[in-house]
Amino acid sequence: MTYALDGLLTGLAARYSPDRLQFVLADYRGGAMSARFANFPHTAVSIPSLNDDSEGLATLCDIIESELDRRAKQIIGECVALYPIF
Repeated sequence: MTYALDGLLTGLAARYSPDRLQFVLADYRGGAMSARFANFPHTAVSIPSLNDDSEGLATLCDIIESELDRRAKQIIGECVALYPIF
């Protein structure tokens, strides 16, 4: 893992609470990143090796899809509030 990514994730975790920021960590090699941040309260899911973990990859896809759905509903709700039907 690079020092820049390590510093970025640590800084974000220090600045934002886990209810505002969640990490979804996926590592292709060895799991060094996922191991380091696995115990952070911000880590929603940590997959140490995508090459060996098809169930973890399915979980990762489900989390991303769910977040996209949540954001789409939020955007639609805000647009409806901005443009009421006459």
